Amino acid sequence: MQGRFEEAIAEYDQAVSLDPQLAMAYGNRGAAYNDLGQLERAIQDHNEAIRLDPQNALTYDNRGLSYGKLGQFGRAIQDWDEAIRLDPTFAMAFNNRGIAYDNLDQIERAIEDFDEAIRLNPQLALAYLYRASAYIDLDRPEQATADLDKACQLDKAYCLSDNPYDFLPTTVPTPTRR
Repeated sequence: MQGRFEEAIAEYDQAVSLDPQLAMAYGNRGAAYNDLGQLERAIQDHNEAIRLDPQNALTYDNRGLSYGKLGQFGRAIQDWDEAIRLDPTFAMAFNNRGIAYDNLDQIERAIEDFDEAIRLNPQLALAYLYRASAYIDLDRPEQATADLDKACQLDKAYCLSDNPYDFLPTTVPTPTRR
């Protein structure tokens, strides 16, 4: 997989050399750097993409991901705030901001964002999974179980094991423990 991102970066390098005003090339190269874990380079490219096209919500979302990976959740939230301001229907930006709030132990705010992400895109399995985690943090296992069911139903990749309830406390009734 790493080779594919490196190939993509080489292609975006060429695009930038042909047209240094091509915001999309900087944004996409930044996303590839992010996937390679080269977060400072990713942020530099996202900064340039935003300078060239400050109305692109996806670029703010991607830069927020880089800041989040660096543990700079305040800066990440600022980017997701801007992404949401630019595109109030951007479900993944709500989801990502919710993850940042969860990392800051602002669990209720995180749940509000996961709720909005799900309202905007009921098929967003990842939002159910993260909301389940937040419910566990608040000791609301029944709601966590329902969200785990939904995440697993929508995308088998989000089933945490053959039994998605394995990480819940053993005192929580689940379909396999009744």
